Amino acid sequence: MSDYNQKFRSIQRKFLNSIDVRVARMREALELFASGKTTDRSKLHLLIHDFTGNAAMLELHEIALEARKALNIFEGSEEAQNQEATGWIEEIGGSLDRVVILKEKHEALK
Repeated sequence: MSDYNQKFRSIQRKFLNSIDVRVARMREALELFASGKTTDRSKLHLLIHDFTGNAAMLELHEIALEARKALNIFEGSEEAQNQEATGWIEEIGGSLDRVVILKEKHEALK
């Protein structure tokens, strides 16, 4: 394996190892928004967007696709723009659950 490939795999492993913490941060931001403790959507948007981009860049395609679903829900749903609607919160939560499952599947393949 080339030096580049070794470094790339190392960065992938670090990202995979950080997924639980990253998902927890997204869930915390989602809960703050859902509970009405904040109306600032920017933190949640940044966390989801950053996660999605990193997963894609690191060629973790299934994880990136699932994260992209959450991002699309957040960015594109009229319901997500409505403070009183909550269905989108459950949809994003489901995507985050699937991200963790995909991470575990990826780790099992090692």
